[in-house]
Amino acid sequence: MSVDRVHKLKDHDDAGFHFLFTSTVNTELPEYNDAEQKMKYICTLSPKWGFLAGIIKQVVLDRKKKLLIFVSSPMIQQILDVFLHALGIPFASINSSVKAHDRTILFQRFDDPLDDIMIMTVNVNLSSSSFNAQHGCHISVLLEFPSWPSPRLFDQLIARTWRIGQKEQPLFVLVTTLATYDQVLRGKFVRKAIIQNAILANIP
Repeated sequence: MSVDRVHKLKDHDDAGFHFLFTSTVNTELPEYNDAEQKMKYICTLSPKWGFLAGIIKQVVLDRKKKLLIFVSSPMIQQILDVFLHALGIPFASINSSVKAHDRTILFQRFDDPLDDIMIMTVNVNLSSSSFNAQHGCHISVLLEFPSWPSPRLFDQLIARTWRIGQKEQPLFVLVTTLATYDQVLRGKFVRKAIIQNAILANIP
């Protein structure tokens, strides 16, 4: 890709989708600046996105509740941000490039039930960061299993909303696509969890 083209992509808020649109020969791709068509197209790429769109509709649009979404791949998080931008819902995206001070401000805003940030996307590598969302959110989604799934990681993710001060019943959703590598990673996690629980059960 040329330097000029990179600079041009930076001029677009939805540079990820713009790149996808301009780098393919599929003439059925919708215009990148059509938010509704953009969202529908992304949903056709994977059943996960369609399922996630249903969760967002039920939780954020219908029930007016906040939603916390965890991802492990930076590329998936970028696509997710484009997806949420297409939906037009106020959201915040937290990854390693966000400075610690800015993270703290965004975490505080998301934990405020009155703030307009309705969705927050967080990379699982930051799951151990000191942030809590029990006042503003009680529903979390893990969109993709990390390549190193561990019970401890899941405990950290769940603990972001399952804390003292939570007034709702926390819900943690694991999104898995059948007959894909998702199932392999989920199997690894289950085996590790069984071993860990067996060890803990035998501790006097």
